[in-house]
Amino acid sequence: MSSVRGSRSQVPGSGFYVLWLLIALLAVAWTPLPQGNAVVVRGQVTNGTPGGTVPADLPVVLHIRVGQEETETLNGSVAADGSFQFDGLSVEPGSTIQAQVTYLGVDYFSDSTTLEVDQTEVDLPVTIYEVTEDPAEVQVTQLHIFIAGTEKGLEVGEY
Repeated sequence: MSSVRGSRSQVPGSGFYVLWLLIALLAVAWTPLPQGNAVVVRGQVTNGTPGGTVPADLPVVLHIRVGQEETETLNGSVAADGSFQFDGLSVEPGSTIQAQVTYLGVDYFSDSTTLEVDQTEVDLPVTIYEVTEDPAEVQVTQLHIFIAGTEKGLEVGEY
């Protein structure tokens, strides 16, 4: 009668590869995730109407977006000199930041700014205006007219 003993086959150096894989996984697991920059956002609200003023404590809303998704909204207010500031914000590079002020029922926005790598300060000026019912007081400083061809003809829009 013959007996067959079980045998183990072993790949030479396989223990080294397992050890190397374990070390690599642990290194990745303990690698800190990249953090956003500590950003200071400053702005100045001015009144573009001759003789107009900026009221103190005017609310300011800061919008932070990544792509098209708003990720954070912060609330603050304007100081007596029309300035506002948001300190120590953790914002990822590539995020878009925009300030909003509502004055006399009308929303005014700063330009949007996309945060660059290592950028730590953002300036977002906002201009507000007085409201009026008198058309003689209204001035249009810039007008955009868009003309686009469609299947039905031309589409004209104003902005």
